[in-house]
Amino acid sequence: MAENPAKISEAVTPAKTKGTLDLFRTTPVEVQSTHTAELVIALCGPIGSPVHTVSNLLKRLIEGEYAYECEIIRLSKIIEEFKGTAPTASRFEKVNYLIEKGNDLRKEFGSSVLADIAISKIAAEREKHKKASGSAKYQSRRICHIIDSIKNQEELEALQLVYRGMLFFIGVFSPMPLREKCLVRDGMSLAQVYELIDRDSGEEIEHGQTVRDTFPHADFFLRIESDSEKLIEPRLKRFLEIIFESEIVTPSAAETAMYVAASAAGNSACLSRQVGASLTDIKGEIIAVGWNDVPKAGGGLYQFDPNGDPKNDHRCINRGGGICS
Repeated sequence: MAENPAKISEAVTPAKTKGTLDLFRTTPVEVQSTHTAELVIALCGPIGSPVHTVSNLLKRLIEGEYAYECEIIRLSKIIEEFKGTAPTASRFEKVNYLIEKGNDLRKEFGSSVLADIAISKIAAEREKHKKASGSAKYQSRRICHIIDSIKNQEELEALQLVYRGMLFFIGVFSPMPLREKCLVRDGMSLAQVYELIDRDSGEEIEHGQTVRDTFPHADFFLRIESDSEKLIEPRLKRFLEIIFESEIVTPSAAETAMYVAASAAGNSACLSRQVGASLTDIKGEIIAVGWNDVPKAGGGLYQFDPNGDPKNDHRCINRGGGICS
C-alpha cells in the first residue's frame, strides 16, 4: 500500500535530509574511487590450438606497449598443485593426466573450481599489494591477469560474475588439420589425437570439459591458420587497440555482417534458440538478413507490431503453455 505523501513530507524534514543529500552528492566520487585499471583476460580453445602462444604474446604486448604488469595463470598448473605433477614420459600421458585430474577436482568441488582458485589467487595477490602499499584501500593498478585456459561454461560464468566489465574472453581456434599436425608433432599417434580431441571438445560426464559449448561465448575470436607469431601478433594488437581505445578501429566487413546477424536474432521468438543470419556478396555488402521463427501467412516472418492485433501473431509464444510447434 502506498505511503501517504503528507506523512512522508512531515517525516523527511530539511534537517533530516541534509546528511542523505550529502551522501548522494558524494556517491559518484565514492564509486569512481573503486574503479581500477586492472584487467582479466580468459582464453579458451580446443586442444591443439596455440593457446599458450597467444597468452605469451598477449603478455609481451601488454607489458611492452601499455606499461602494464602481466601475470599468466595456467589452470593446468593449478591442477598439478592439487593433484601432483603430470607425467612427462609422453605428451599424450601428460594431457590425459591433466584432463583426468581436472575432472576429479570438478567432481569433488564443483565444475567451476579451477576458475574459483584462479579468482582466489588474484584476490590474494591484490591483498598482498594493498599491505605492501600501506594503504587502507585497494589502489588502482595497471595489471592484467591472463587465465590460460578455461574448459567449461561454469568456469566462464564464475569469472563473469566476479569481474564483469573487467573481463575479456578470447576464443582461440585452429582448423582440425592444423591441430592434428601440432599434436602429432608432439609425439602422439592419430588414435591418441582423436581421443583427446573428443574428450576436450565435450565429455559425457557432468563434471567434464565442454570446450565446444564454452568457446562460442567469446568476446573475440582468433582463428589461427599457422602457429607463426608474425601472423598472430597483428590481430592481437588490433584487439588490444580496441579495449584500450589507443587507436580508432573500425569493424571489418565480416564483423559488420556478424553484428547484423546477432541483431537479427533478437527478432526471433523461438522458444528453443534464437538464431540470426546475414548474407553478403563478395564485396562484403549485406544483401539479405533473416532469423528463425514461425513462417507468416503470405510470406516472411512475424515481427512485433505495436499497432497490430496480437491475435494475428501466430508464433509459438502466443499459443499458450510454452509449446514449441
